Amino acid sequence: MGKQVFGQLTIFDPVQNFAGGGETARVELYGAIGWEVYADEFLQALNALPESVGDIDLRIHSYGGSVTEGWAIAQALKNHRATVTGTVEGTAASMASVIAMSCDRLVMAENSYLMIHRVSGGAFGDAEDMENAARTVRQLESDIVDFYASKTGIASEEIREMMAAETWLNGKEALEKGFCHEVAGEVQAVALVGEKAIVEKLGSLPGPVAEAHGILNEPTAKDAKGAKEVEETDEETDKATDEGTDEGAGAPEEVQEVEETAVESLLGKVKNLFGGSADGRAQNVAALTAENSRLIAEGETLRADLAAAVMERDEFRERLQTLETEARKVEAVIAECGFSPAEAESLPGPSDDDGEASAGSAANVLDQFRSMPKGEARSAFFRENEDEIFRLKSAEGKKI
Repeated sequence: MGKQVFGQLTIFDPVQNFAGGGETARVELYGAIGWEVYADEFLQALNALPESVGDIDLRIHSYGGSVTEGWAIAQALKNHRATVTGTVEGTAASMASVIAMSCDRLVMAENSYLMIHRVSGGAFGDAEDMENAARTVRQLESDIVDFYASKTGIASEEIREMMAAETWLNGKEALEKGFCHEVAGEVQAVALVGEKAIVEKLGSLPGPVAEAHGILNEPTAKDAKGAKEVEETDEETDKATDEGTDEGAGAPEEVQEVEETAVESLLGKVKNLFGGSADGRAQNVAALTAENSRLIAEGETLRADLAAAVMERDEFRERLQTLETEARKVEAVIAECGFSPAEAESLPGPSDDDGEASAGSAANVLDQFRSMPKGEARSAFFRENEDEIFRLKSAEGKKI
């Protein structure tokens, strides 16, 4: 089966629908809205589907993203001529829940989740800029409240309370409250990309969600109490062994082999944290701390690279729009002068001696950042000057 892939968006070639006639197109939306799945690509792919497509099978696993990008995708689904059936295969959180509920029919697996919460955003500038941003966030949130209320029949006041509490609903709960139309069987496994960033953004995930993806939430008071009881039991076992008893001795051969090979994965170290002797626990804690520090540093580097890539993408898009506009102007001038496009290609070009500054003559931090090649040095420079880079970028946008 052929397909088109746009980052985390995949459009499969339509297949014949023998049950209802016509063709069915499968669309997989996996990833962050506005970061990995873009509205313009989604709309272009959707509009390119042939007239013979009467049904769209939309599969969703996303933790949300940009509100405006999400609304564009949701409206495209609502307005499309085909009947759209959405299936939540893992999670439809935040703006992804709005996209899912914009389908003509929404199906959730028993162990899939739908999450709603308040709209968040940020702004840079003076007090007026901040106030305008706050008004925009309130309006976006009000629109989403109205959308949820109209879809579920739940009063707006209750919807606001659910969003304020960041409510997670599994398939059965979503069906009971009117957020979906049908619950199917369990999904055995769904991949999760960037779980560390998701936990940092959303806080602790519900137990079943965290367990399904192998994520460790922050320990609750109940968890801490249980850990203390385990530690006290281990201390009693160590004491009994020191006094010459047989308690704790004669471990099965398989267990001894696991202890000797020392599980390499971070999850394995966590599981073994409360096992073994006091010295063994101390070594595991040290190893886990070092691994955690390494992952944090790696995450910061990736975050800087992602921010830089997004900034460059936006700049390329702006530049492309400018070039397209200028090209149309040049074509109009050529036509007014009586030249055909073929004749215009042989005309001499403008002089290159326009005094344009080279990339090496960067005048400020933003210019320096843009002129640096990708790599560790560029990432480190971004981390040191992040606030100034975004300030200059914002000021540059206002000038345009």
